[in-house]
Amino acid sequence: MTRHSEVGSRHNPGSTALAGSSGSWRRCWRARDIANQVVCLTDTTGPVLASRVKSIADVRNALAHNRAISDDTLAVLNGDLVVIRAAARRFKSRTLYAESEIVMGSAPSDLVSFALSFEATARDLPGQQLFMSANDDFVTLVRLPVEPFDRWPIGRIRELIGLTAHLLLCVLVNKQGNELQFVFPRSLPEAEKLKLLDRFAAVVSSSGAWTEQPPEAQHPADASWPRVWYYENRPVQDR
Repeated sequence: MTRHSEVGSRHNPGSTALAGSSGSWRRCWRARDIANQVVCLTDTTGPVLASRVKSIADVRNALAHNRAISDDTLAVLNGDLVVIRAAARRFKSRTLYAESEIVMGSAPSDLVSFALSFEATARDLPGQQLFMSANDDFVTLVRLPVEPFDRWPIGRIRELIGLTAHLLLCVLVNKQGNELQFVFPRSLPEAEKLKLLDRFAAVVSSSGAWTEQPPEAQHPADASWPRVWYYENRPVQDR
């Protein structure tokens, strides 16, 4: 087995998916105005993440040009991947799987008005199971599974979200289907929260925004949007 094929067999290509756009990520992680947030979400500094991704990108480029990879380089690569994966796990636990409180009935003072608007919207969509939750940093609008089941969002959600996309942290999509969440900063002005609420209602109620094809069976142009983050249900023992 050549060193090139050995690397391919020992490392999932997805492990180095960041490498293709590593320059943009490195510039982002080194930005001083988000330095504290990067540490808060990953327990790792931006410069450390940037240097590790650059190291992975260098190995990727070497493989792309059929250059030899030494055992020492593989050892360094393994160390880089350990750091990146650990940071990713912590990031997911503090964003995708972060604990939050359901905001229905009684809402914190800064969310009272928006919660009332959400409840009015939910009443206008009686066929949906909708709720709102929040933690210290984010507000989440959730659409729970309703009939017809076994459906996933498709690329048209980008059209429906439109020019409000920049206000979102992400759109969370359950890999098992049927469930979708809008996540955005709690600190957004009320007017911008209301714009997102309107787009959330449009997405959950539009039959054209959903498909019976799971993401892996959809055209990449439909399933791959950086604003969409796919997540899995946590095992019971992790909750």
